[in-house]
Amino acid sequence: MRICCVVGCGNSTYHLNKWMKTLCQVHKCNLGTRSCDCEPPFKLFPFPTENKNPELRRKWMIQVNRIDPTTNKNWTPKAHDRVCSNHFEECTPYPSVNLGHTVKTTVRPSRKIIVKHQFQKKSKSVSENTSTIESSALQDIQDTNLPAEDIQIYTATPYIDYVKKSAQSDHCYTGINKEKNSTCKEKLQSDNHLNKSDHSYASKCDCSSNCVCKGCFTKQQTINKLNSQLIYLQQQLHSKGTKNMVHTTMTNNIVKDDSKTRLYTGLPNADVFDRLYKHLLPRAKRLTYWSGSKKIVSTKAKRVFKKSPKKFGPKRKLSVKDELVMTLMKCKVGMNSELLGDFFGVQLSVVSQVLNTWLKFLAYELKPLIHWPDKEITKETLPHVYSSIAPNLRCIIDCTEIFIERPRDMELQAQTWSDYKKNNTLKFLVAMAPNGSISYISEAYGGRASDRFIVMDSGFLNLIDPTDEVMADRGFPIQSDLVMRQAKLIIPPPGQGSEQMTKENVLKTKAVANVRIHVERAIGRIKCFQILKNTLPITLVPLANEIFTICSAVSNLQPPLVK
Repeated sequence: MRICCVVGCGNSTYHLNKWMKTLCQVHKCNLGTRSCDCEPPFKLFPFPTENKNPELRRKWMIQVNRIDPTTNKNWTPKAHDRVCSNHFEECTPYPSVNLGHTVKTTVRPSRKIIVKHQFQKKSKSVSENTSTIESSALQDIQDTNLPAEDIQIYTATPYIDYVKKSAQSDHCYTGINKEKNSTCKEKLQSDNHLNKSDHSYASKCDCSSNCVCKGCFTKQQTINKLNSQLIYLQQQLHSKGTKNMVHTTMTNNIVKDDSKTRLYTGLPNADVFDRLYKHLLPRAKRLTYWSGSKKIVSTKAKRVFKKSPKKFGPKRKLSVKDELVMTLMKCKVGMNSELLGDFFGVQLSVVSQVLNTWLKFLAYELKPLIHWPDKEITKETLPHVYSSIAPNLRCIIDCTEIFIERPRDMELQAQTWSDYKKNNTLKFLVAMAPNGSISYISEAYGGRASDRFIVMDSGFLNLIDPTDEVMADRGFPIQSDLVMRQAKLIIPPPGQGSEQMTKENVLKTKAVANVRIHVERAIGRIKCFQILKNTLPITLVPLANEIFTICSAVSNLQPPLVK
């Protein structure tokens, strides 16, 4: 338990815990919870540390004024010692009230400013005096750091005339009038007081608008400096607003035209993009952005939002539309992250944060577009090109591979090595419905996995019903597995070694190949996305399933392949 160390004060954490367990009559909940905004009766502040602020720590010890009872020496605070807020005044960094003793304050009298009279040794003519004053005034103005416009104002003829006039009448060394001499003393005292103050603009000045005293001159310098800072900050704010406006303008230019929408996002037209954006907008406003794999998020207490939109984390740098376009451009065009950052005017860390968040979010939202149709619907909408070969055709399957960067781990290199592609790859199983839409995709497997292993391990066979027909090539020896589910496998007839194929087998091979080519066209639509066509960076390999899901779902939004 931590207690206030001031003599006679008993405020401690025990009283705070007891206060937090009482019921708030305003908010109808316990005090100190997230739903209650009531301030506690006091707060406990630790002493300043010896390393960071030793002077303030000694000031606190002097104000507390305690003596160690064991040693009868000055008391030294420990790490658990605190001072409550009841002993602080506003804008005071140390305890000063209710300390249990009288605080001695000693005010040293200020020294008087003695002004020495300057006696005139030799009298000069008025013209010589004014010329000397004019040259000294010009020299003082040029020695300052004023801008060129202000220097032109001060060196103008009316200002110099005013200096001459004041030199002939107001200065004390002319020795003409005692009243003017006393006025000069007051001005000099005010100027000295102005130099001693913290800020030159803090003192009062009763001078005229064209005064040339040192106080007015310093004040004008401060005003000019603040004006230049204001102009600089306005320019920074304007450039920031212009940069954000450029992002929005570029995004709107991309999605306003159907051809540009297909080129940069892969969607068929701008209307589809607008519908997708409106569908994602309510949930995208509350996204929790990815901030690293090592961060642990506590779920013990539910967060209460006071503002809208109700979203965790800091304010987003880009709009929802900009982030959607960035994610689709990453998939379709395959732009580098640095180039995307320059394109949208954000840092590389922001691009990585947006992509890691939006790839998972977009894959989750677009996953329903990859739909396994019912058997009755498939049979009713079966294109006529399949009726003669496979009247009960349910799907056409094939595997496709994408290149990835070589992993450093030797075991991963072995698992992802493909003897067919002679490279490190990831392999996916793709099933196409008879109308040409993607109806099933498996998770990513290493390039070393065989086609039969992926079919058996991915759970694809669980979707097959009795009397279904599945079309594939010769690389899928799964006929026995389909027979166990009362289904049929349609593949080209096998070769007969060195013997020539019969006429019937040649015609059947040609018929199956003419129909099975549609799955290659469907996979070609997916491979139109440059992120799958190029080598996938090793940093995006953990998101390969989400990337392939997005590309497959977007390709399903295009017109059907087979009619």
